[in-house]
Amino acid sequence: MKIVFHIPRMNWYRVLSPLIEEAARVGHDVECWHHVGATTLGENRPNRPKVPDFRTGVPKIIEYEKAEEIIQLVNVRCPSVIIDIYPPRYPELQKNKETPGRCFFWLLVDIPPGSGICEIQNDEELYGCDAFVIISEYFLKTSIAYGLQNKQELLSNLKKDEFEIGTWPVQWVAGRYMYQFSESQAKYLKERSIVVGNPSFDQYSEIDRDTVRKRFGISKEQRIVVLLPFPFGNDQTAPWEQMFVRSSLFKRLVWVVKKSRFEYLRRAFHLPSNLDFLRALRKFSDKNNAILIGKLRHSTKPQKELVKYCHFLIGYDGYYPHTAAELFSIADLVVGHFSLGCLESIALGTPYLNVEISQFPKKFHCDTVASLLFCDPWPGVVWSMSVLEVVEGLHKKTLESFQLNLDSSQEYLEKFTFWPLGGASSKIIEYLQEKVVSEPNFHF
Repeated sequence: MKIVFHIPRMNWYRVLSPLIEEAARVGHDVECWHHVGATTLGENRPNRPKVPDFRTGVPKIIEYEKAEEIIQLVNVRCPSVIIDIYPPRYPELQKNKETPGRCFFWLLVDIPPGSGICEIQNDEELYGCDAFVIISEYFLKTSIAYGLQNKQELLSNLKKDEFEIGTWPVQWVAGRYMYQFSESQAKYLKERSIVVGNPSFDQYSEIDRDTVRKRFGISKEQRIVVLLPFPFGNDQTAPWEQMFVRSSLFKRLVWVVKKSRFEYLRRAFHLPSNLDFLRALRKFSDKNNAILIGKLRHSTKPQKELVKYCHFLIGYDGYYPHTAAELFSIADLVVGHFSLGCLESIALGTPYLNVEISQFPKKFHCDTVASLLFCDPWPGVVWSMSVLEVVEGLHKKTLESFQLNLDSSQEYLEKFTFWPLGGASSKIIEYLQEKVVSEPNFHF
């Protein structure tokens, strides 16, 4: 088979690299199609020199500029399978396999939170997917529940809470997440789903902890705290981010007035700030003789406060194994804010501290577009502290306060992932080999 991996963003490799490796290993013709025309992705724009070094060699890279050019690529290159984290966006790619002209199988790899199934916006995109890879039964259930959720009612409830959560979540849902499943559509998703685990976890067996420490110049004895910095972007576009990054009440009030966002006036008084948080985390690290490493997203430019309080920053993303996963594997503690890194760090045997920010619309993110409940406290696995609690009390704790309990971590992973870990990529390729070749409407 010719298996195409559609890469609209460079960090797709974080998830798909083990699948690419496995497809090539068993002898399939593998191509990666890079959509390089996006101008707003920065370092996350597909970049040929950053393609991972696979043991099976570099796959054939096809680049295209305009989004609609993928239609021509399909007609010219005739893939058997297209694998993506998003559904097919164009009508020409959404034809059901029974429709004349549909000559390929579209596999959506759903990676929570908020990617994949949550991105489906109409019937055509749902039925344009021939199958769905789901990492656990838990996420299959939450995806179906979200799809069936009454979106008009959801939007109405969000509007009722608009003063508290701000206008951004309301605008986000209204513009992007209004598609609602019928019972038959929920059945289609359930019947077309294969629950095999997270393919990105397959790369963890490739990580050599001693090699990682040596590459970063870290001794075997050195204790490590890894911070996944937040806010995530350079421009801090969300209002809660604007409130958090400003270190003084005066600066927050100036922003509210300048932007005429008076619904955030009350939030301006929610201190402490990002600066207070970073000071407290550095104090905790120093007390525990640990170095504080900041792992930036997609080589973003760091805030000056981050540069000051982290011992050093890592901005480069290697994708196979992923740099973040390598850091999690050698860390004593990972600290973040409602991040998929929580699930990843636990899978690598490292405890996670989730930091809650008073301005962050947690209800919106946890109850609507994605399930972030894997970041909720789990005894011996995931800890949760507010920014205020970090500032006032983290320095009183030690790294031993965050000791991973192996039995509890297995229970956690059994709920949120496919247990035991590993082997998802081979199961997916085996499924495709059986399913695609056996479909009478496919002609390869």
